[in-house]
Amino acid sequence: MRLLSIFCFLALVFVGFSLTANAQVRLSEDEAEKLVIQAPLPSYPPIAAAAHASGLIKVEVLISEQGLVVSAKAISGHPLLQAAAVSAVKARRYRPYTVGSKPVSFITIVDVPFPPGVLTKEQKADLERQQQLANSYFVEDKKCRALAKEEKWKEAETACAVVVTISEQLPSDRALEKMEANETLGHVFLRQKRYQEAIAYYNRALKVVSARLTDSDAELGRLWGDLAIAHHLKRDLDNARVFYKKAEQIYQNAYARFGEGESDEWTETTRKGYLKSLKTLLQYHLSAAQDAGADSEAEQVSQLMKIVSSKL
Repeated sequence: MRLLSIFCFLALVFVGFSLTANAQVRLSEDEAEKLVIQAPLPSYPPIAAAAHASGLIKVEVLISEQGLVVSAKAISGHPLLQAAAVSAVKARRYRPYTVGSKPVSFITIVDVPFPPGVLTKEQKADLERQQQLANSYFVEDKKCRALAKEEKWKEAETACAVVVTISEQLPSDRALEKMEANETLGHVFLRQKRYQEAIAYYNRALKVVSARLTDSDAELGRLWGDLAIAHHLKRDLDNARVFYKKAEQIYQNAYARFGEGESDEWTETTRKGYLKSLKTLLQYHLSAAQDAGADSEAEQVSQLMKIVSSKL
């Protein structure tokens, strides 16, 4: 019965391909740029100009349902230019992105050239090549997810493997896309009860972002949760319980640290989403502990579930 309930949960996971209740939509640069309504040019820091620093800064941004930049982080480019690029991107405004007429938040990459507004011939060519590759990734990713949502697992396996292949050609600063490609293929294997193959792709996803994510990033908690569930379904209860603990700790960190000092509605909704994911993992962790006869651990998990539930 417990394993059946896990599979029922996994069916829900496939709707959004995430343990996180409010998983983010990821848009390509082209898609996101069509929504831009305000994009001020960055200032050119005097120290950077004096050093003749130039080039392209890639900034990863999270956009709210209202089209406001919630967070921005430079992921590549000259160190002297990154702060100016981030500052300019934070001042951007977007039209709301809708899914089924409902506004949703999304993540994208913004390329900020320096000197402001100027791209060299080489930069333009490189940007066009990367954009073509990214567009191909997003097109194939949609096919993969659509097939998985329809539970056409063999077709999804083929389509999702193509996405993984494309992701391997993306630059190193596209680690999250690489992670999601491997994670999604892992989900497809999991639904076919091919647990060892699922575990292999979840581990690949972890390796891709090991140097990028921290123990307070919910995406990392999601991956450890993937591994926990895969080992649980495989009946490897010892490893499952270890991985549940890792995932749970990361979700607790994410809840505590996300939007520190802020209390707007979007931040609180996101934090509550982390708690919901944490509660779900605790339910399955409790099942694994009970099945393993680890009574003390089961009691600790049960107590934590009560604390989490009281906050929801």
